[in-house]
Amino acid sequence: MAFEIHCNRCTMSRAEWRALIDDWRAISMGRPGQVRRRALGRLEAATPAELAVLGLAERDYARDWMRSTDMAAGLALSLLLLDRLTPITPLPATTWHDMYHRGESLGIPPLLARMTAHGPPLVRWLAAFARTGHPSREPTDAHIGGWMPARTALRLRPHLRPEGSDAAHDAIRRLLCALDDCDWLMISVNA
Repeated sequence: MAFEIHCNRCTMSRAEWRALIDDWRAISMGRPGQVRRRALGRLEAATPAELAVLGLAERDYARDWMRSTDMAAGLALSLLLLDRLTPITPLPATTWHDMYHRGESLGIPPLLARMTAHGPPLVRWLAAFARTGHPSREPTDAHIGGWMPARTALRLRPHLRPEGSDAAHDAIRRLLCALDDCDWLMISVNA
């Protein structure tokens, strides 16, 4: 099976995170209008490469999805973050697969490996930060990418074998070297 893996770092100021949480609150409280309009505007300006980062091949599909349901919160908020994403070297497909499915085969704690390979959806993090009281169930658009605080992903470093001794560990090291403590890691995998 072939994978297309996109890895991005996202760096935002505290004010930008607060604005994103406010957008999530508006959506979760049944007022998605303004957020949706801004997201649709960003969708129209998105390049094919930017759409691919979110696992989208067709702009029309995303447009129809956001217009027909309030459940496309993750897509809307991710579109608003496109300008904050910087591509970094992705993991090779086999390394991603091992991290996601068999972290122990790499000598890495399985839960940490899996979380780094594909963290929870963005809206789950925002629900936790916003404390809206709404359940953070799996959103319908969870496939657009998983998010992980870089500081969590960086906890993999002590588990990596010495440089040059293992190609998979070297690939993980390259991914981690692109991150700072304050970043977020966003990984989208298209099968």
